[in-house]
Amino acid sequence: GVFNHTGDDSIYFNKYRRYDEADEQGELGAYNSKDSKYYKWYTFSDYPNKYESWWGIDTLPNVKEEDQSYLDYIIRDKDSVINHWLNLGASGFRLDVADELPDIFLEEFRKGVKTKKPESVIIGEVWEDASNKISYNKRRKYLHGKQLDSVMNYPFKKAIRDFLETKDAKIIADVVESLQENYPQEAFYSLMNILGTHDTQRILTTLLKQDPRNARKKLLLAVVLWAFLPGTPCIYYGDEIGMMGEGDPLNRGCFQFEKRDEKIYSHYMEVLSIRKKAGSMSEYKYRTYQAKDALFAFTREKDKNISNGKFESDPALESDTIFVAVNTGDSKTIKLPFKKIKTFFQIGSTEIIDKDEIKLESLSAVIITGLR
Repeated sequence: GVFNHTGDDSIYFNKYRRYDEADEQGELGAYNSKDSKYYKWYTFSDYPNKYESWWGIDTLPNVKEEDQSYLDYIIRDKDSVINHWLNLGASGFRLDVADELPDIFLEEFRKGVKTKKPESVIIGEVWEDASNKISYNKRRKYLHGKQLDSVMNYPFKKAIRDFLETKDAKIIADVVESLQENYPQEAFYSLMNILGTHDTQRILTTLLKQDPRNARKKLLLAVVLWAFLPGTPCIYYGDEIGMMGEGDPLNRGCFQFEKRDEKIYSHYMEVLSIRKKAGSMSEYKYRTYQAKDALFAFTREKDKNISNGKFESDPALESDTIFVAVNTGDSKTIKLPFKKIKTFFQIGSTEIIDKDEIKLESLSAVIITGLR
């Protein structure tokens, strides 16, 4: 949901007189007449050609989110925007530029959504640590229980990229642990995990710039981290088939499945299949197991105290611990955290030694399930 601004070519603004039918029905755009019912949604300094817009981009005029008629239109009316989509089956909303939406809008939005469909989720676009975010000289209250359920996980995205580039595992461990300390548990385990978005350079393009020779190998490692670190893995269309693209608009090319990279595509399928078989990953607590040099390892340990009973794991995969290790540097050996291995998935060259140790060569990873 983009509720901070509209397009200048929208029916509400109608800068180019595209909506003649609306004009005939008396629904003039704000740009067309001060008598328009949408006029007070916008801020004009010299009507009609000078108006507030998002980051000064005049094709995106800002709206006044606190205007009562706007709140009615988006949230409160029986046929409001949120009710329209929830009635059609939407499970929630991802809010664009959450840091530019005022508290009153976010609180009214949550109230409207949760009243209509209590199990709906509200995810905010926040690029930094959302627990201490300051925007427009004001500390935000996203995760105080009255606004957002969780946020987009841009800090993880950056940490994964930096770890793959620097071979310093402490970078990613510090970011994960910091968010774990700062976020409410419910928000931490339902983060929107991303490797790319419509606002960023595609992940494969980024990795090719870092290390052209090993970019695809590194992408396979990134997918493992993205899928098993706390949160819900979200695919930006095309990343799973190896699409490339610089910044907007080159990162928004058409999806061309027939041109997919089969190795990347099958890797996404395999990794997510393992994740799905494990059941509800929110029931597996995160713990950093090792972050030394280029080796980053963590466990997800099942906590029966937070089991909600809604997701059943695959009996063949039944275990109480998931162990993930990624090595971006020289060969490393690490002890395993459990006594009995149930399933084993590897990327690159790895070797089990004496049943309780594993050797990982450079640019390799493992996903192992077992019993403590």
